Amino acid sequence: MDILALLEYANHIEANSFVINWIKTTVINFTQKESVSTEEVEHILDYLVSEDAPKRISRISYPQAKEQAEKWVERMNKKGSEVKETSEDTKIVLDFGDGFKVVQLIGQNAYKREGYLMRNCVASYFGNSSKIYSLRDSNNLPHCTMEENRQVKGKGNGDIHPKYVNYVVKFLEFIGMTVGDSEMLHLGYIPVGKLEKELGKETKSKLFNKKYLYKNEKLIDKEGKEFSSFDLLDQVPLISETRFGLKINFELPVYLRLSIDFLLKKVKGNILKNTAKRYAKIGSSGDYAQIGSSGYYAQIGSSGYYAKIGSSGYSAQIGSSGYSAKIGSSGDYAKIGSSGYSAKIGSSGYSAQIGSSGYYAQIGSSGYSAKIGSSGDYAKIGSSGYSAKIGSSGDYAQIDITGEKSVGANISINGKIKGVLGTWITLAEYDFNRNPVCVKSAQIDGKVLLPDTWYRLVGGEFIKD
Repeated sequence: MDILALLEYANHIEANSFVINWIKTTVINFTQKESVSTEEVEHILDYLVSEDAPKRISRISYPQAKEQAEKWVERMNKKGSEVKETSEDTKIVLDFGDGFKVVQLIGQNAYKREGYLMRNCVASYFGNSSKIYSLRDSNNLPHCTMEENRQVKGKGNGDIHPKYVNYVVKFLEFIGMTVGDSEMLHLGYIPVGKLEKELGKETKSKLFNKKYLYKNEKLIDKEGKEFSSFDLLDQVPLISETRFGLKINFELPVYLRLSIDFLLKKVKGNILKNTAKRYAKIGSSGDYAQIGSSGYYAQIGSSGYYAKIGSSGYSAQIGSSGYSAKIGSSGDYAKIGSSGYSAKIGSSGYSAQIGSSGYYAQIGSSGYSAKIGSSGDYAKIGSSGYSAKIGSSGDYAQIDITGEKSVGANISINGKIKGVLGTWITLAEYDFNRNPVCVKSAQIDGKVLLPDTWYRLVGGEFIKD
């Protein structure tokens, strides 16, 4: 059972804090003893966010919640059946031949039924000029509501469940419907228009609307080789903040290596040192290289061991795959990444994004609102910036937060964390098979959790280290 994925689903359907706590306690405890499917738990969560949910969710056991959810579905179907949707209320636009179809809402009853079952305000759209479509299963139950050329929404206006995305995309292609980049990102599709000239035929053939590529698809260049680019950070942040902590959106070792190789290929060996030119691009593959730039919007890459890389340019993009690399930036909005072992990375720029996948990496930021992430084992991460967002997924990682109004998440195995008064912290706990069994968040309030004190998560509780 992927608890983090389950928490994300709860977030999508706008579950309140009581439901979130029920997942972290009741669900985790029950699934440690019994095997249940993800679909079953999601089914229960749909019930717990409904108007029919009990007031005191914390007192409900898992078996009780399952039984009540099954009865709720019966009531929901009964109530939904009271809304008499006839064949004239909808029009089939695309039949997938496996029970699923997309219909256009025509009559008022279709709008009412859709709004009830999907928990949205689509009923108020009846009578206006917007075309509304609904993805229906073999039981005619809706799973996605779509407004022509505007939005694509799941239940409760949340994201579409992954198992329905393929149907939605096929429909969009069939009807020639377009939605904005943000809506496509909810479907898991990333805009790659900036990289169009680099894409090979294989990748271009998989693009939706000649612009979007599904997140799990690889970027293949004209030579048939996989690549990546730091330009993707303009569309997808290195680190995302969720209600449950921080999430690193890339497989850092692969992403950084491919992005740096791509950057070095672009500069074609034209090494520029200590340049003050704006929009400069600097690359080095030599060991012990030292590279510096003060140009704005600079892009700097190195694959050399023990490289030293620095930039004071605003919006700089810096990457290194060399071992023991030292990377620093004082530019605002800088994006810094390293996949080298024992790397040392620092930024004093505001809103900087910093990531490392190297073992024993040391990462620090003094910039306000900085976002810092590491997937390297034994990493040491620190931030003194206000409102910093810090995360690590590497084993035995240590996170030290000294900035006020910050959030830190250490989801590494045997990780520990400490922070100043008022900081929110998140820790994860795993069993002997390295399976996650608990994720817990709390604020350092000076009473239950003390400031400047290392904590680990043991038995679902924060324990002083």
